[in-house]
Amino acid sequence: MKGYLLDTSTCVAIFRGNRQVAAKLNEAGKEKCFVSPIVVAELLFGAYRSNTISDGYKWRTLSYSEWLYVFNTRISGSTVNSISNARYTIAVIKIDDKAVNGIILFPDGITLENSDVTSWGQINGISQITNCTSAQWVNLAAKGCAFLPAAGFRDGNSLRDVNTCCYYWSSSSNTEDVYYAFSVCLNSYELNPAKKYTRPCGLSVRLVREVE
Repeated sequence: MKGYLLDTSTCVAIFRGNRQVAAKLNEAGKEKCFVSPIVVAELLFGAYRSNTISDGYKWRTLSYSEWLYVFNTRISGSTVNSISNARYTIAVIKIDDKAVNGIILFPDGITLENSDVTSWGQINGISQITNCTSAQWVNLAAKGCAFLPAAGFRDGNSLRDVNTCCYYWSSSSNTEDVYYAFSVCLNSYELNPAKKYTRPCGLSVRLVREVE
C-alpha cells in the first residue's frame, strides 16, 4: 500500500492547527500517513524544550559527560552472566517474529543470570550480540533495564540505518564548532558515546529525569 511518511515540521503544523496541512492530510487519507520513531523522538524533545510536559517531572537529555559515564566509567555494581560491573550489551529483541536491534542498558545493583535471556552476547562490548524474546525483555525491563532501539537517523528527507545503527543526541554542543553536537553512536565497528554529528541530522532523543 502506498503511504506517506510525515516529517517533524508537518506534524508540528498539524498540532498547531494549520488548516492547509490538515486538508492535505485528509486528502491523502489518515490511514496512509505514518511517522518514524525519529520523528516521535523529535516531537517529544520539542515538547520538553517548550516546557509543555506537565507530569511534574523535570525531563531532560543526558549531557556529553553523562553519556560517557553511563557507558564507560560507571561503577554499576551489577553482575550479568557472571560478568561484574555490567553496564550494557548490544541486543536483538524478537517481537512478533521481528528482530529489533539496539542497546540494553543495565541499572546499578542487579544480578542477571544466563537463563534471563536466550543467549548473552558480550557485556560492555559489541563483538557478540545478546538475543532475547519479548517476554524475556518484559522481565528485564521490570528489573530496571532500558533499551535504546537502533532507529537510524534522518538525513534530509531520507531515513538511514534504520534497525542497524543507534544515534542518540546529547544536550552538549561542540564548543569548537557549533555546527556539531555530541551524540551516542553505535554501528558495526564502534560504540562511541561522544560522537560529533552535524546538527541538521535527525537523531533520536532519550529523555531522563532525576529519581528520588
